[in-house]
Amino acid sequence: MNNSPFEPEAFEFDFEDRRSGRIRPSFPPRPPAPTRSQFRGRSAPPTRSQFQSRPTQSSRAPSQGRFQRGTSSRFGSQFPRQGSSSRQHSRFPTWPRLRPFMQTTMMSSAFTGGGADSDMIRMIQSQLSALGFRVPVTGVLGPATRRAVRLFQQSVGLPANGSLDRRTVQTLRARASGGAQPAPQAAPFADDGLADAGPPPEAAPSDAAPADAVPDAAPAAEPEPADTQGEVSQNPAAKPACQCAGKCTHLEVDRVPLLAAHRGKGGPDLVIVWNDLGTKPQAVDVVVHLHGHAKYRPGQNPRRLNLCRDIQPLSGLDFSDPAGKDARAGRQRPTILLLPRGNNTGTDGGTGYDFPALRASGGLQKLIDFAFAQVQQKLGVDSLRTKRLILTAHSGGGHDLQEILRYADPHEVHIFDGLYNLAQNPRTPKTPYVLAAWAAKRIARDQSAIASGRPPDQYMAAAGGALRVISLGTWRLSSIVNQALKKLIPAGSPLAKWYRVEKTRESHCSIPRRFGWQLLAGSGADIKGLVAAGTTSHELELEIAPSGHTITSPGFRPGAPNCSATERRIKPIVEPAKTDVTTIGVKYRHDKHKKVLLERKTYQAYTKLKAAAEADGVPVNTLTVVSGYRSISHQKVLFQRAVEKYGSEKAATKWVAPPGHSAHHTGRAIDFYVGGSNSSTNAAKQRTLVPYRWLVCNALRFGFTPYAAEPWHWEFHSA
Repeated sequence: MNNSPFEPEAFEFDFEDRRSGRIRPSFPPRPPAPTRSQFRGRSAPPTRSQFQSRPTQSSRAPSQGRFQRGTSSRFGSQFPRQGSSSRQHSRFPTWPRLRPFMQTTMMSSAFTGGGADSDMIRMIQSQLSALGFRVPVTGVLGPATRRAVRLFQQSVGLPANGSLDRRTVQTLRARASGGAQPAPQAAPFADDGLADAGPPPEAAPSDAAPADAVPDAAPAAEPEPADTQGEVSQNPAAKPACQCAGKCTHLEVDRVPLLAAHRGKGGPDLVIVWNDLGTKPQAVDVVVHLHGHAKYRPGQNPRRLNLCRDIQPLSGLDFSDPAGKDARAGRQRPTILLLPRGNNTGTDGGTGYDFPALRASGGLQKLIDFAFAQVQQKLGVDSLRTKRLILTAHSGGGHDLQEILRYADPHEVHIFDGLYNLAQNPRTPKTPYVLAAWAAKRIARDQSAIASGRPPDQYMAAAGGALRVISLGTWRLSSIVNQALKKLIPAGSPLAKWYRVEKTRESHCSIPRRFGWQLLAGSGADIKGLVAAGTTSHELELEIAPSGHTITSPGFRPGAPNCSATERRIKPIVEPAKTDVTTIGVKYRHDKHKKVLLERKTYQAYTKLKAAAEADGVPVNTLTVVSGYRSISHQKVLFQRAVEKYGSEKAATKWVAPPGHSAHHTGRAIDFYVGGSNSSTNAAKQRTLVPYRWLVCNALRFGFTPYAAEPWHWEFHSA
């Protein structure tokens, strides 16, 4: 093999071909062409003309973008080949061979502030994580990643300079894929992201791992022979095992033909759980859960999903309380629970998943038939059939559930904060949304049965329908479903128990876990922690929100008495309608070139507050708006950056709210400019400045209350 530094094979990496779904070797995607100043700093691979136009001590190459004699000789003089003269070297290079060399030198500079492709960095972080280094897989370069690279270099005897040169890349790739070396011991992950993230020279024994060590990242799925499709895992100790709450049996299916095209495999394709089905089961209830995004965890690759580790504990597919706090019995009817693995879309930092195989007509029934065959083989019984079908969905899985409703007719639908959009149904103008159209058919069927004299509770449990929607950050669209149900169900109808939209203050990821098993036990039950859709935000806050902190500050004028203000956080977090959001004027923006949005009433109150502050002598250039309305998708980006900065989700949560939990989603929260940067290091100083002291004394007159941890953050309450 040619050991030349220009050998293209030395710089090839494995990337997934999205057209074919196969893994192929390729160069990283070509980044945008840099400016001349960026090339001098080596922040991105240069174009041919830019390489030629870079001045040297001796001469300048012609900038026609072609490899002529001047360019070739200049290249040979700047990058002499070991053991050869620059004259010999000048005849060697062509641009396809030059570019991989420049690509690698740019990656080295990326660790000192330059740019690099996020997919490449994410791949490198995944390899470090697979070797036991504690580094988040985000695709963003930060202190933790640089530290891990240096420690890896030290552990393998390379110069510990943090530079990702060719030798480091090759060694890292060989260690991550070869498996010849034991995984190193993981060190604690400090909040500042600068603590040791790697191993000592010798790996610790597996039975002596420290308590704070992070488990190894899930390995990429190995290609399986064609005859292993549908094979049940025979080595459960090698992978995280699924657990089910209550008396139940679970089965993990490594490979399902229907889901073979789904990307993001990091564990079983399907998890099947069932309770006591009897000695000779024939008709059983079936529950299918569609999960949402993968939860980001430091040290794990969200593009390699393991259902048992990442989804099943939070899915709500349980036959009793998974927390063990509620002694009540869960679902007693013979039931099979199905948890299929979604398809990684590559969106939202690699955490996005959907279900294209199930959206296709008939896909759901194929999955159920496959699961029945697995259970029949396991129990040694004859054919099974579906008695009742229940579809549940969490977060992004709510969209796929609605698409499935275009061809399927389940008995029940449970949606856990999953209405980020409503699928349209243009064929039925009276019920323009797919979910409402399905509910209309079910409700009409149930009303007809009850009108014939059948007892409501008995009929609904045996053959009736149900729609339970639980909302936290998806209230704007959930309220549309609530309005449709009010039109479909007469006042005083017993069906209202089974068809309802409710609010909660439970965190987004724990909603299915807390309420799922209770809805499976009885879809018409009243559940603690849920309030009716008609409850106002103020009533909900008084019922379940914690009390706020009171802050005290000196008066904004010399010699004035102290002032105080009390926190009153916005609960629940509900995104406003698009018509209720407006762009604020340029004179009110801290950054005149940045577009800032606020909820309309909040904007009106703010303009009055700003005018009063200026009248009291507060500097005109302060109390401008740094940030207002933020979408949930934008908050995900901010939170991932905070994780990289502070080193862990727990530390990041102190300063940046997780997606779905920020008051900025409502458009009623404002980050003011009170002086200096809005950062944790400047918070103490901001509390001494006149603009902040004026807010403490006067903001409540205009409906604004503080957030004690951030002196710049204030929230508006209309009442």
